[in-house]
Amino acid sequence: MQKKLSLIFISLFLLAGKVIIAQPINDECANAIELTNVQNYCSAKAEFTNVGATPSSLGAANCFSGTKDVWFWFVAAATDGTVTVRGNDPTDSGGSLNRPEVAVYQGVDCSSLSEIKCDASTVGSNIVSSHIGSLVPGNTYYIRVQGNQGQEGSFQLCVTNYNPPFDPGQDCPLGAYLCDKSPFTVQKINGAGSNPNEVSPSSCLGTEIASTWFRWVAGTSGTLTFTLTPTNAPDDIDFILYELPNGIDNCAGKIQLRCEGAGAYGPSPPSEPCYGPTGLNESSTDVSEPGGCGGQNDNWLQALDMVAGKSYAMMVNNFSDSGAGFNMEFGGTGTFKGPDVDFVTDRPNNTACAGETFVVSDASTYPSGTISSWEWNFGIGASIPTANGQGPYNITYSTPGVKYITLVIATGEGCKSTIVKQVIVEACCDTYNAMTITENVNNLDCYYDSDGSINLTTNTLAQPVSYLWEDNSSLPSLSGLPLGFYAVTVTNLATCDTSLIFEITAPPKMEFRSE
Repeated sequence: MQKKLSLIFISLFLLAGKVIIAQPINDECANAIELTNVQNYCSAKAEFTNVGATPSSLGAANCFSGTKDVWFWFVAAATDGTVTVRGNDPTDSGGSLNRPEVAVYQGVDCSSLSEIKCDASTVGSNIVSSHIGSLVPGNTYYIRVQGNQGQEGSFQLCVTNYNPPFDPGQDCPLGAYLCDKSPFTVQKINGAGSNPNEVSPSSCLGTEIASTWFRWVAGTSGTLTFTLTPTNAPDDIDFILYELPNGIDNCAGKIQLRCEGAGAYGPSPPSEPCYGPTGLNESSTDVSEPGGCGGQNDNWLQALDMVAGKSYAMMVNNFSDSGAGFNMEFGGTGTFKGPDVDFVTDRPNNTACAGETFVVSDASTYPSGTISSWEWNFGIGASIPTANGQGPYNITYSTPGVKYITLVIATGEGCKSTIVKQVIVEACCDTYNAMTITENVNNLDCYYDSDGSINLTTNTLAQPVSYLWEDNSSLPSLSGLPLGFYAVTVTNLATCDTSLIFEITAPPKMEFRSE
């Protein structure tokens, strides 16, 4: 009896062990987890894990040093993206994973992947960010995450997919003109521009080191909040926010409204509150913080109450001068003045049939200015992949599915606004892409002959048509057939298919009797 109990306990222990080390559901690319709303996606902290992951059949990515990886995928809605994996980082822990590594692939599915970017966290940092450019809206991309040297743990995954503003200038008069609150990433900051003395020596910063500038006009009155997150986690990012009383194009006489100079010092992030993200929020009450991390410094200042029609400018400075940039995310109730970017199609609910041509027309407005350019991306499988100019454009998709159309407009002032819409392309197998199949069956003249034939002709708008017979033949006709039944599946370009069975018949078998 004691032996039986021991065996039971051992079995339960082993079973429990299997549960503990069970593979994550997204251990292989084929089971990758879909990420949606990637314009500004962030998972919960410690939502994902690579504990129990096994080596993928694809082979290691270029920068990987381990084999315990997990997979994700998303459909791009814009041209640029930033993928951030936050593990056991002391500045803002996203989980327990140490030294995360991330790779990004492009491909229709897991059988056709090609690596486009691979990044690994540095020693002492458990966060890694990877920037990917030249994405095609509507295309599928895969993300692969693991820990250095096979380390395991939980992590937070964030993806920002955006169309970048014009390159921000390094002097106030050349600052990028922002016309909406879309998030974006500045990849690099080097130097202080041609005029490094635009910041007052009496400000919380005193000077520019590695700076970039942005400008905007408030469209509606309301609050402004934002979060600046360094792409290199240990960097000290500072900023000054100004009002431009003489208008958006005149930086003379600018009035300082907020000044954030706080930052901690040391080779590795301590437990002080002045590392990592900085910005404006609703809970802070101070409007300026000097350098260092003493007193009440916490890297955050009071939200700004913007006034419609007033012009503003912001200088962002990388005090650490590492060359790295930052992610920008806006909030608050106020808006930035800019064009209303929009487009329409001539199909109800933006739904069309595969192979059917529909019209895409610009519907953008900008009453107080001029729209200077239109950049279109009609996505994968479109008859016109990209276009420049207002349009309209006649577009056709040959295969069904969810398609993405992106329009980026630029104004005379230099700001960009982007909109992405889905177009649903249906197969329309019973209507637009219906198939009419005509058969010509030649039966046998004699029971033992093998000269029967089946000839098929398919009439459909969705050409070409493929045939698959039960013997794996792909021709529209079969010949040299004996008596029997023959099955075929006919599929058109719109993926409409039908299965048919034909019979080759013959006269009755002749029997001879001897008298």
